[in-house]
Amino acid sequence: MVFLICLFFLLPVSAQAQSPEQQLMRLSHSIREAETRSLEIDEQLQKLRDKEQNLFNKIMEYRYETAKAYHSLKLIENSPDRNLFLLPERSYTDHVYNQRKSETLRDILLSRIAIQTSTLLEIQQKQNQIKDYIQRRDSLTMAVDGSLSQLKNINASRAVSDNFQNTINRLKEESRSLDDFMNSLLQLPTPIMTDETPLQFSLPVSGVITNEPTGIRINAASRALVTTPERGLVIFAGEFLPLGKLVIINHGEGYISILQNLDEIYVQEGFQLQANEPVGVLPEKNRDKTGNNTMLYYELRYNNSIINPIDKITGL
Repeated sequence: MVFLICLFFLLPVSAQAQSPEQQLMRLSHSIREAETRSLEIDEQLQKLRDKEQNLFNKIMEYRYETAKAYHSLKLIENSPDRNLFLLPERSYTDHVYNQRKSETLRDILLSRIAIQTSTLLEIQQKQNQIKDYIQRRDSLTMAVDGSLSQLKNINASRAVSDNFQNTINRLKEESRSLDDFMNSLLQLPTPIMTDETPLQFSLPVSGVITNEPTGIRINAASRALVTTPERGLVIFAGEFLPLGKLVIINHGEGYISILQNLDEIYVQEGFQLQANEPVGVLPEKNRDKTGNNTMLYYELRYNNSIINPIDKITGL
């Protein structure tokens, strides 16, 4: 709850004294932390569900054992030999033995009933924890959506060159493949941000990384925020069939990033971006499927040759 209060109330207050770039950096950092926390909550929820299922299976086993013990007790009570100790040839020792046996069975039944009661109480506590985690996850989702709306409004206020966009659209229509399109883009005079610091690439989104022939696939959370791997100029932002919505960023020094499979794009051609600025979000996860539609495909090129992004990302 402290995180949500900070996200909804403290950020707008501090944003008044900061530039749009600083606002974007703070919002991106807060959203990344919220998404990481959401993934942790989902993992905890799954563990609690698994534990609940195990507890349920144990209860069923205890009930079965209790029923067997109760049936055995009834058989003893209804047996014609239960009164044999009254006959002269039966000793008092046999009677005591049978009586203790019945008391032992009764104690076993009472003990197992107590175990079942304790297990049911534990299950109820786990269910309450699951409900609490679900509420916290929903609150985080609302906070992320609100922050993304603010980021989208800030990016919309940036100026974009109409001539540059028209040239990009014409090249897109004339290109038959992504490689043709990239060759055409590289021939355009695209000014790069003047920054003498070395390029240090980072993951554009948090998730599970899988190597692919031409890049990496990052399976992330639903509606996860995608940020710039490094500073650079947006030379294309839009839909490119059949690859869907993608963003191409020229970082200078021969490096170009291609971010594919976006659901919404928050930048336009001509935007000068710093590292870790938001560029869009991934699609919403379809819970009826495996969730592969929430993955980001990241391709990195050096002098228009494909290289493995993992080799350039720091911290991996």
